[in-house]
Amino acid sequence: MPIITATKDTNLCDGASVQLNASGALLYNWSPPLALSCINCQSPITNPVNDITYSVSGTDVNGCTDSTSVAIHIIKKLPTSVGPDASYCKGGSANLSAQGGTSYLWLPPTGLDNNQIADPSASPDTSTAYKAIIQQGTCFIDTYNVHVTVYPEPTVQVPNGQTIISGTSLTLQAIVQNGLTYEWSPATDLSCSNCLSPVATPLKSTAYTILVTGSGGCTAKATITIDVKCEADQIFLPNTFTPNGDGLNDRFYPSGKGISAIKIFRVYDRWGELIYDGGNIPLNNPDYGWDGTYMGKQLKPDVYVYFLSAVCESGEPIELKGDVSIIR
Repeated sequence: MPIITATKDTNLCDGASVQLNASGALLYNWSPPLALSCINCQSPITNPVNDITYSVSGTDVNGCTDSTSVAIHIIKKLPTSVGPDASYCKGGSANLSAQGGTSYLWLPPTGLDNNQIADPSASPDTSTAYKAIIQQGTCFIDTYNVHVTVYPEPTVQVPNGQTIISGTSLTLQAIVQNGLTYEWSPATDLSCSNCLSPVATPLKSTAYTILVTGSGGCTAKATITIDVKCEADQIFLPNTFTPNGDGLNDRFYPSGKGISAIKIFRVYDRWGELIYDGGNIPLNNPDYGWDGTYMGKQLKPDVYVYFLSAVCESGEPIELKGDVSIIR
């Protein structure tokens, strides 16, 4: 009686073919005939699309028979994929991803923490096109392209803190590279909040921050502090005036800038008698000044003493004392 041996059970890549082989007999018969190149030969070729088990029977010269079987397991191709293209600001990183394989290879390896895993971290200095090679066992290889875009990071510089007098202005100067848009905050007391160099007229000490946005939404910030001071020379009072009705220098009044309120404005004669009281008056308005009279009568030319108490726009108080002469 013959002893039939055949090809061992085989794993076959989907779409591939394999040659089967039997030995130990004179005549052979394979079944089922599905996907076989021949059924009465010793070594047929098969390319089945699904798992299948073939039986082969053999007959020797004496007409005796034996049989055995061969199982074919078809390795099906599984879906593979990669994640989307990535981007980040220079100095950052992005996570790449691939799915569906048993092994992975990313090329070039530049900027990758590990180019032989499914999800490497990418941090190249410049934009880079990567090729992802996904392998399923020894059967299938898929190749994908993934692009990593590296955006330049904007930079911004501003001067050190500045000091201004209440009521004055200062241009905020920013030096920017790789910037597309600008936003200053707070926008209070700025000539513009989305320009590079706004004019600031703050009423009080303020820290202004510029946010610069570049390509890919990359940002940079810088802050400049404007210290607002209240000084006596913000208010001007003449030392003479001529209240003669000619429309020129007829009134004695405070003028200036950066002052929110004149709380007290008083004039005394040389003996200390109060002859004018102009509390809560506006700045730069002669209609609220002293006209050189007392109790409806014109005063003679002489030297008079004044006292002024005001509040700067910064909220700080300020006081002034001095003398003024009437000239007729």
